[in-house]
Amino acid sequence: MTSDESATLKPMELLEILSGYPFLEKYDLALFYEKDGIVTRLGTVSPLCGVLARNLVCIEKCEPSYEKAVKLALGKQKPMVFSCRAGLMNFAVPYQVGDGFRYCFVGGGVRNPTLDLFLMEKLAKSDKIDGFALLESLERVPTATSQEVKDTAMEVSRLLAGLVPDSIQARLLEKNVEMFRTVRGILAHMEGISTPEDLMGLLSETLGILFDIPRVAIGITNGLGKDVQLRGLIGMVKNLGKCTEAQLANLFPYGDSGPVLVPEKQMGEHFPSVVAERALCLPITSGDQLLGLLAVFDDDLKYRDTLLVGMITDRVAAKLLQFRVEEAHRLEASLAGKFVSVLSTLSSAENRRDLYLSILETAADLLQASSWSLMLIDDNGKNLRIESVMGMSLQLARSMSARVGRGVAGKVAESGEPLLVKDIEQDSRVRIPNRSRFKTKSFICIPLRVKGSVIGVLNLSDKRNGGIFTEADLDLLITVARHACVVLERTEFSEKAAQLEEITLADPLTGLFNRRFLEQRLDEELSRCGRQQQNVTILLVDL
Repeated sequence: MTSDESATLKPMELLEILSGYPFLEKYDLALFYEKDGIVTRLGTVSPLCGVLARNLVCIEKCEPSYEKAVKLALGKQKPMVFSCRAGLMNFAVPYQVGDGFRYCFVGGGVRNPTLDLFLMEKLAKSDKIDGFALLESLERVPTATSQEVKDTAMEVSRLLAGLVPDSIQARLLEKNVEMFRTVRGILAHMEGISTPEDLMGLLSETLGILFDIPRVAIGITNGLGKDVQLRGLIGMVKNLGKCTEAQLANLFPYGDSGPVLVPEKQMGEHFPSVVAERALCLPITSGDQLLGLLAVFDDDLKYRDTLLVGMITDRVAAKLLQFRVEEAHRLEASLAGKFVSVLSTLSSAENRRDLYLSILETAADLLQASSWSLMLIDDNGKNLRIESVMGMSLQLARSMSARVGRGVAGKVAESGEPLLVKDIEQDSRVRIPNRSRFKTKSFICIPLRVKGSVIGVLNLSDKRNGGIFTEADLDLLITVARHACVVLERTEFSEKAAQLEEITLADPLTGLFNRRFLEQRLDEELSRCGRQQQNVTILLVDL
C-alpha cells in the first residue's frame, strides 16, 4: 500500500478490522505510535496481560518493555516478538502512513504452554503477591508457542501490506452495517423494558460489550431539584458523589450540544472523586430537556461510536421520561384513592383533638412529609400554640409558642396566605439558617380557616425522598385543608350543641339533672307505657 493511499485511512479503524480475524482472537491488541522519539498508546488504555493484570504483576511495570519493543520494530521496520517481565509473549508489527506518525500494532497476553515455575516464584517474591493466585491467573491465560507468535506477527504484517483502500472500506462498511443493526436491535429491546434498573443494566452491557468502553459513569436528574447522583456503570464504584443540576447545565450550556471533553485540569471541578486524565461527557436529552449525562473516562470513542452511543442515550432519555410519566399516573391514581379515604377518615373523627391528629397524619401521608405540626391561635388571638407535632417531643413543643405576625408560622397566621419555600436559606421571604433537626430546606405552611377566620396553621417539612415541595403539593394540601376545615366547623358546632343540650338538662352548680330533664323523661316513659299497655308508678323522694 502506498503512502498516499494510506493517508486517508485511520489506523484505529485498521485495529478494529484486525480484531475481527479469528487467528487473533486469543490476543489482546493495541496500537502505539511514535513521533520525535516519544512512544504513545492510542485508544483504550487496558492491559495487554489479560487476567494476569488483576494480580498487579503487569500494567505499569510492563509499559517500558512495550515501548522498547515498539521503538525496535519501528527502527528495523520489521515484526518483532518479545516477552514481558511476567513471561507473556507479545508481537509488534510496524505500519507507516503519510500523516507524519509511525504506528505499531501490538498483540499480547499469551503464554508458553509450559509454565515457568521458577519465574512465577520470583515474581511472587519480588511483587509480594499470592503465588497460588498468580498460578491460577496464569492457567487462564491463552497459550501459544513462540513459533506461533512469530507466525502470527508475520501474518499481521502481510495483512497490513496486502490491504488496499477498497477492501478496507468494504470491510469497514460491513462492520458499520453490522454495528447499526445491533444497535437497532438494542433500541427495539429497550422498548420492552419496564424498570429503570433493567434499563441501566442493558445500557451497561451495551457499552461494555459492543463498544468495549472500560470506565463509564452516569448521572440522571430526578426532577425533584436535588443534586444529580453520579453512579459507576462499568469499571467504577457505584457511588461517585454528586453534582448539582446547575453544574450539569453549565457543562452543556446549549442543551443537546453534543459531546463535551473535560480535560484533566477540570476533572476535579466536575468529577472530584474520579481519578482520570479526561472525560468525554455525552448529554442525555429528550427534546430540549436535559436529563443527565454519560461520562466516558480515559477513552477515545470513534466518531461512529460516538454517534451510536448518542442514539442509545437518546432512547434511554425517552424511556426515563416514560417511566416518570407512568409513575406520575400511578401517583395520581393512588392520590385519588387516598383522597376518598381522607374524607372518610376526617368525617369519622369524634372530637376536635382526634380531628387535628387526622388532619396532620393525612396531610403528611399525601405529601410524603416526615415532619409536621399543627399550631392553633389562642383565645386572645395573639399567640400560636402547638397542638400536635411529629419530629420533636410533644411536651417540648407544647412549651413553645409563637406570636401572631412573627416568624414564618406567625406571618402566615396573620396574612392568611399559604407559603411554599423550596430553600429556606435562599428564599428572600424567609432567608434564615436551616435548623439542624430538619433534614431538608423545603417546607409548606398554610392557614386553617373556620367561618372565614384563621384559627391556626399547618406546617409540613422534610419530604421522605429528600426532595422539595412543589406547587402541586401546595394545591393538594390546600384542598385537604379546605375539606378538613369544613369537618372541623361541623365538629365544633356539634360539640357546642352537645354542651348546650347538657346545660338545659342539668343544674349548672351541682351538675345534677333538673326539672326539665324530669319532665322530658316522664313524657318518654308515659308514651312507652301507653304503647306497651303497662302501668306507671312515680316515687318522689325528698332528701
